[in-house]
Amino acid sequence: FGWNRDEFDLLAAGRHNIGFPIVECSSEGDLIISKPPDTGGLISFGTVAEQLVYELGNPQRYLLPDVTCDFSEVSITEIPGFEGGAVKVHGAKGSPPSTFYKVSATYLDGFRATAVCPVGGPKAVQKGKLTAESILKRTRLMFSQLGYEDYSAVNIQVLGSEDTYGPHARRSIDGVSIQWSVLKLLLTSSS
Repeated sequence: FGWNRDEFDLLAAGRHNIGFPIVECSSEGDLIISKPPDTGGLISFGTVAEQLVYELGNPQRYLLPDVTCDFSEVSITEIPGFEGGAVKVHGAKGSPPSTFYKVSATYLDGFRATAVCPVGGPKAVQKGKLTAESILKRTRLMFSQLGYEDYSAVNIQVLGSEDTYGPHARRSIDGVSIQWSVLKLLLTSSS
């Protein structure tokens, strides 16, 4: 729109070339999904099917306050001739709502911190592990001095080191020790 870099209210309300979907619902329960021309993204069988099953759980009993949905026989058909794609979605079935409520809730259960640090050079894996141990020692000392409890969970991963393979991990590739890794440290505290 030709907005200036200091027009912050306008910039906060807009995003660059986003292809937000357009959903046209019919009174028969079918819908057509498309997007504005000349914008990013893609509407296709795959992208719509992925969204349909995202966090769905049981596709035959998706619980909503006013209906229980059955998506198990929904058809998704691509419609030719739309720039960026369009699909027709048809076949959702419904039954009376459940007597149960589906609830999403959050609660205060401490704090979580993640640190990601690149580590390079000879013995990168060992350096990553020593860095994690150093961070833990220092923060635990700080916790002790402040009267806080220790971490309730600690997860250390040295990405690139094959740590996830446990005893089957290779410490070198073709006889050369790993020269680059990334330390991922995930800490949880109830304090």
